[in-house]
Amino acid sequence: MNLSIFTATRNGSTRNPPGTFEQLLQKFQELADELIVLVDDTSTDDTFDVAKKFTKNVYSFAHDPLFIEMQRQAFYRCSGDWIFAADDDDKLSSRWTRPVFDTLMNMRSVTHYWVPSRYLVSDELYLATAPYIGHFSAQLYRNIESIAVLPQNLHQQMAFAGEPAYLAGLYSDAMNFAWHDRESREAKLRSYDEAYDEAETGFDQHRFYRYEDYYFETRPIQETHAPALMEPIAEKATPPGIHVRILDAPEAMTAGQTYWVTVRIVNNSHRALLPQSEFIRWGALAVSYRWAPGSQKQNESPVRTPFPARVLPAHQHDALVRVKAPDDPGEHELRIDILEEGSWLSGAADGGSCEMRAIDVRPLVWPPHID
Repeated sequence: MNLSIFTATRNGSTRNPPGTFEQLLQKFQELADELIVLVDDTSTDDTFDVAKKFTKNVYSFAHDPLFIEMQRQAFYRCSGDWIFAADDDDKLSSRWTRPVFDTLMNMRSVTHYWVPSRYLVSDELYLATAPYIGHFSAQLYRNIESIAVLPQNLHQQMAFAGEPAYLAGLYSDAMNFAWHDRESREAKLRSYDEAYDEAETGFDQHRFYRYEDYYFETRPIQETHAPALMEPIAEKATPPGIHVRILDAPEAMTAGQTYWVTVRIVNNSHRALLPQSEFIRWGALAVSYRWAPGSQKQNESPVRTPFPARVLPAHQHDALVRVKAPDDPGEHELRIDILEEGSWLSGAADGGSCEMRAIDVRPLVWPPHID
């Protein structure tokens, strides 16, 4: 399978810190069979010439307020079997390698991958609470324009027909907050406001870009484990049934806030666990959580995370699960499990388990601060 990496930029050579545009293109050149760079025709610096050092496929384009033409150009310009689309102020985390791309592209059932974003506020810290976590983008997808639905609004993503897979442990690190001060972010907001309809997307862009005015927490970047990507397991070493194991969770949470928890779904049963196939097949599975007795309010309507991928018998896959902390501080026991039509799979007749983790839930303290 051939991979095209695609990025679009305006003044990419000077808008971000010195050398970062070259570093981005160097990384992409190492990973891709084909590198495509679109340069906004209003650019005034040497971005076009810098991009030419890394690829012959550099094109000028007229930017539109909704970014639709930019996404259409990806299909028009890229010749690879798969496209990976990235912004010029993103960095790929260290676990993105060419063998990882090859593994993903060779999954026959998948048409598109949802890649998680970490929003960094420095080279070492990212924003660890919603709405700055839990954000996925369909960055890796088959180069088949007929399965794609282009967005109609700013901040709306492309949709794809077919089976998705949600990734964990493979991050796209957004550097906008780390590289650009508040004044530049507010200027971006002003440029977006005329084209943006919040009612259509449900995205509060003012809260997002002015994160300093709202509650947030930070967490150090840690690459703690190699992600499982729909891979085989050692059956003899795994008990029968479907198991959910917690790989990474905050030791403490703040009351009422939402976090990411990384889990591994291990399927040592005789059934295939399937995600929803967009526009084709309804999905009956979701990953969710329970808090042990004492937090009934949270148990009534927990956040449900879409089932992340096709997990065949004797296979496993990692997932990022959105978990909202209880409103009442104290020590609480977190259980993450799989839901099927309202029933927990850990209690199914064919066996299974969900891991439990003690979480210290703390009162909310204002104002926010970077740890």
